Amino acid sequence: MNSLIKRREHEESLMITNFSSVTAEAIQKLQTNIQFAGLDTPLKVIGITSSVESEGKSTLTANLANTYAFRGAKVLIINLDIRRPTIHHFYDVPNKIGITDYVASNDITVEQLVVHLKNGVDLINAGTRTPYSTKVLASKKIPELIEKLKPDYDYILVDTAPVLLVTDAMICSHYIDGFLVVCTQGYTKKKELANCINSMKNNNVNIIGVVMTEVKDFSQVGSGKEAYHYYYGTGSKSKK
Repeated sequence: MNSLIKRREHEESLMITNFSSVTAEAIQKLQTNIQFAGLDTPLKVIGITSSVESEGKSTLTANLANTYAFRGAKVLIINLDIRRPTIHHFYDVPNKIGITDYVASNDITVEQLVVHLKNGVDLINAGTRTPYSTKVLASKKIPELIEKLKPDYDYILVDTAPVLLVTDAMICSHYIDGFLVVCTQGYTKKKELANCINSMKNNNVNIIGVVMTEVKDFSQVGSGKEAYHYYYGTGSKSKK
């Protein structure tokens, strides 16, 4: 089993199940920071990305969505990491009809596209694999779909591909209000994170903040336990 698969399995184990836990409280603090970051211009469509693979962006997306839903918010996840979709695994649903199918066909309705999950979260899958990912993401049908869905949701969370691997996140930024950039303590390289941030700034992408996952809970030091925390740091506030 290669290291990336092990990392993904580890990430799935970090899904929140106890909404009164330390981890859930950290997520709620992050949500508060998102709210304050959008005081002047509300952040409704939020992208989640990272510099490279397996830094926990999909886990964060799912945990954010689940916590929002638990608190009574209406939330939708759109999986635009269409090259390596994983978010459907967290919810144990098949990646059937999705964004790629919607863009390629005029026969798929929004009702067919949206999957209603048991925990109150709605999901739009990535869909059928395609070699034309950039063309799909650049389609005008995606921002038109998001605009159509906005009135129905408090938050739309968009899982995108890592910034340093492909240009997908930059393409998606044209219809996303702001991005959270995910990094992992002890895994993410400082140079990669810096290059990711600089690349996004150079493309006038609005960075809401940086989220660090798997920060050690120092109250647990010596117990053999490690909590899953989030660190919120201010990023770029520029917006084209």
